[in-house]
Amino acid sequence: MSDPHRPGSNYHDRRLFHAPSLAEAEKALSAEEIPIGAVVVFEKQIIGRGYNQTEQAARRNGPRRDAGPDGRRQPPG
Repeated sequence: MSDPHRPGSNYHDRRLFHAPSLAEAEKALSAEEIPIGAVVVFEKQIIGRGYNQTEQAARRNGPRRDAGPDGRRQPPG
């Protein structure tokens, strides 16, 4: 059985993206939202990011929004 904590393992790769996801959650918390953040990763690079904006969207126009769709809508770069 391989060590899941060794560099290069899937576990190690996933851990690299926890901090950016938490940073997105901090944005939600600062906006008085439930602190949920997300990053979209492709080939070990962040290609999208987002955070919970449920309350902001409800104040703006009513429909629910969450971090996942925001991350997918963001163009790479």
